[in-house]
This record gives sequence, C-alpha cells and structure tokens, in this order.
Amino acid sequence: MGYFTMGPHIVYNTKTHQAEGPLVEFLSQHIAPAMNTEMNFVFIEMPLVRVLTEMKKGTVAGAAMFGYTEARAHNHLYPRNNFAQMQAVIAVRKDHPLEQIETIEDLYPLKITYVQAAILTPFVKDQNLNWEWTSGNNVWRRNLQKLAAGRAEAVYSPQVANIIYGAIDSGVEKKIRILLLPEPPQKLYTLFSKHPKHKGLLERYDKAMDKINGRLIYKEIMNRHLNSQLHSTSQQPAQALEPPQTQQ
Repeated sequence: MGYFTMGPHIVYNTKTHQAEGPLVEFLSQHIAPAMNTEMNFVFIEMPLVRVLTEMKKGTVAGAAMFGYTEARAHNHLYPRNNFAQMQAVIAVRKDHPLEQIETIEDLYPLKITYVQAAILTPFVKDQNLNWEWTSGNNVWRRNLQKLAAGRAEAVYSPQVANIIYGAIDSGVEKKIRILLLPEPPQKLYTLFSKHPKHKGLLERYDKAMDKINGRLIYKEIMNRHLNSQLHSTSQQPAQALEPPQTQQ
C-alpha cells in the first residue's frame, strides 16, 4: 500500500522508518486477518502524486487513504465502504480577524496554502480563490509551520483531524485558529489499483469491512489515539475538539 503522511491517520516515523497511526493498526490488525489469515499490508511512503502514479502502474496494490473524486474513480477502484469521514477546515493565525466562515466570499481575501493534487471539497471549488500549492513529504506539518511563522496566510485541509494533529505535532496549536467550513463531511476511503494483477483485492476488502463493521472499529481506534495524544498535551478530549471526524 502506498501512502503519504496524513496525521493522525498514518504517519512516517523517521526513527523506525515505518508507517504508524490508527490506519496502520486498523488495516494490519483488523482488516488483514478478516481478508485472509496470510494477508499482510506493507506500507510504502511516497508523495501523493507518486502514490497515484504507482497505483495506476500496478506497482502498489492500493493507497492507504483518499477522498472521492471522479478523476480518481476513473483511474482507480473505490470500495463500497468508507472507513471514516472528514470535515474540511481553514486554519489561520490566532491574530487573524477571521473568526467564522459563513460564505465562500469570506475566503476571497486569503491566499490559501494547500497540497498539490490533493482533494478539494465542494465548498472550496471556486475560481475566485487564491491558492498556493506545496508538495513533497510531510507537507502538512510544513504548511502549518509556515502559517505559525507568518509565511502563509491560511492553510486548508479537507479534514480537521489532520490539522489538529499537525498543529500539536509541530508545536503551533496555540498560534493558530481552526475554522470549520460550512459543508457536510466527506467520506474517506482506502483506494485500490485497477491493474489486473491485483484483481479481487477490492472485493475481499469490502467483505472484510462488512464482516467486522469496519467503520465502527476505526472510529474507536481513532478516538483512542486522538484522546491519548491530546491528553498528553493537556488539551481537550478529541471528541470535543473534532466531532465531525468521528461521526459515521
């Protein structure tokens, strides 16, 4: 499985050089056994664009997590089952005058930093928005550090859990304000290659998700992970900070 760092779901540990996080635990300890007693997921970190390229070539069997787009559905396979939902947000500095987003016009004055080739939720698909695209590894952490240092005006993410995790991980949580966008949560999927050598993998995954009630299990794993991290930094419980992410 190809993946790009998207904390807290899945991150690259620079000390162990291994993937870790709730999604790794979910796929390795719950989905794999339900698919086949000999099934094993191997996670390979690479930039987002390369994940899609390698999956199209069949070099990797799938990708750890993606939102839905028609373009991706044309080139890759989406399962019936999403494993989580994500609520889109904009982060600004604490001293920024914007305190609530009600209409798209609220975002027009901002230069918004985001990841190249990543999903855009419906609310921000507006030609009048001003984007600054970034790429590479651990880009979410870098974008938030730029924001805290005043080198970015706003940072967009399709999911609030990622911003919360990235802010705490980079030590900037007290310097930024997270604003929910006025749109419903989007579904989050494990994506699979259409290459013939991976035929049948998608169907086995969906059967495993049905068998173990995968969304409920992932919700429990994510809540445990976020609460552990946030409590360790004297923050509020995860459910209070980030309710839309854990709804199914």
